[in-house]
Amino acid sequence: MQDTKVRFDLPGNELMPELLGQSDELLQIIETSFPETKIHVRGNQIAIDGDSAILIEQIFREMTRMLERGLPLDVNVLKKTIEKNYFKIKTVDLKFDIPALRRDMESKTDKILNKTFKK
Repeated sequence: MQDTKVRFDLPGNELMPELLGQSDELLQIIETSFPETKIHVRGNQIAIDGDSAILIEQIFREMTRMLERGLPLDVNVLKKTIEKNYFKIKTVDLKFDIPALRRDMESKTDKILNKTFKK
């Protein structure tokens, strides 16, 4: 599987402590659940790099929405969120041929450029 890089920006720094949990407890659970994926937090930004980056981004987005609605986060809520999002993404057919999609996009871009800027 190909590595994916995702960057998630929180609207402000005030949610980050609750999002990560006391002593980063919630972050550590996510990291343990997806050991093949690296998560880096700085300020209000979370950078995610690895096969499960999109899934982890969805988990952080859902947790952020919970916090914005005033709902508390804890280990049990996080585990349910992980399970729900994992099931959701695993039921979608994700058989994309990224190199083929890139070649197709580049080919179409070249055709458009050639038509637009005839030499």
